[in-house]
Amino acid sequence: MNDADRLRELFGPTDPVADDGYVADLDRRERMLRDIMAAPPARRRAPTRARWVAAAAAVVLVAITGVVVAVALPQAASSAWATPAPLASVRSASEPGGPRLLALAATVADQPAPATPIRDHVLIRSWALNSDIAGTTVTCVVIPTETELRREPDNSGTRTVVYLPPEAPTEAQLDEWRDEGSPGADQTRSTEEYAAGEFVALWPDRPPTDPDRLRAWLSATRPGTDPATTVVGGVTDVLHERALTTAETAATLTLLAGLPGLRYTGALTDRAGRTGDAYTVVVDGTGLPVTHTFVVDPGSGRVLAQERVLATDVGQLELTAPAVIGYDTYL
Repeated sequence: MNDADRLRELFGPTDPVADDGYVADLDRRERMLRDIMAAPPARRRAPTRARWVAAAAAVVLVAITGVVVAVALPQAASSAWATPAPLASVRSASEPGGPRLLALAATVADQPAPATPIRDHVLIRSWALNSDIAGTTVTCVVIPTETELRREPDNSGTRTVVYLPPEAPTEAQLDEWRDEGSPGADQTRSTEEYAAGEFVALWPDRPPTDPDRLRAWLSATRPGTDPATTVVGGVTDVLHERALTTAETAATLTLLAGLPGLRYTGALTDRAGRTGDAYTVVVDGTGLPVTHTFVVDPGSGRVLAQERVLATDVGQLELTAPAVIGYDTYL
């Protein structure tokens, strides 16, 4: 198992599929489908409300940074899948987002750079549809995951992960969750330590501060994907690894500003209660079109949060559009 594989495993709760190439490989998708349907279902407590449908299959959303594919899985015959409420709008707008974001990137680029070696401290609260929670796919409640990274310049550090309580569940959802064994109820923090040079990450080096070099750097981890997926997915990945400097932030904003169809949609309040400017783009990585919203601090340029939504088309998923299918809150 290489570092990228280990990283995807560690971020399993927020990163259900680690390989964008999976989407384009029809033979591989069919092989996986046959394997899944031939395998026995995961062990679960005898449910009183949720029951397996042996001859039917539900469509499971597998989303990673803009790529959505459909895979058949046995699914409990119960209510629609639980999803969180969307981010709250403070002020609505609709205008091209590129010029506004480029202006912010230029302002951020003029801010002073750190004079000492950079020590990353990243704290993220995340959720994704069909997250693997304690070895179980959970759809009846929303269970966020909190991940904290401390990473030194020599690539030593720690990664701590903890499940958070179900988010705004109904009593019926809690009952179903308990029937399934309450996966994620153990909120014990799990910490992994890394010696110098051993921190598990997609990139051992820091992000380039030149936008063109940054685009190429991001592309190296997702060859063959379309440009929009490369940028949106790559930015999402790097925000899971690094606390960006001002120069790195400016380059990142410049890449986002160049996304075709990027819109400035006003101001949103994120799940930590912070208000920022909202930039939205629709990305279709050969699957369902996913609307990505980046909430950006209008002063520092820091990305405060990201939300992924199926705005119109949910395919055969047990969802009602618009449906939030994932979010990250960068604390």
